[in-house]
Amino acid sequence: MEDKLNITLKIGGLEIKTKINREDEEITRLAAKELDRYFDLYNKRINNREQALVYTALLFAVSYYREKNEDFLGHLAGEISELNASLQEFIEQNINS
Repeated sequence: MEDKLNITLKIGGLEIKTKINREDEEITRLAAKELDRYFDLYNKRINNREQALVYTALLFAVSYYREKNEDFLGHLAGEISELNASLQEFIEQNINS
């Protein structure tokens, strides 16, 4: 069985043909549907297809970087907790003894 799948998506009235990993089909279709929804909202407000597509792309880029930043902060918090536990252990062994 082939791992790739040819699909056609519709975003902002444009048909986009792409080849994706089979396991990414659901999330790709959901993302395209959400992109199309936001494109429609922006296009109704500003009535300019190019600007609507740019605003939609910007919205999703900000969302991507926000999530990436939250992942980084979560990772950093984990490292700080580990460091804090090590420091607490050091204090108990060397200062409280």
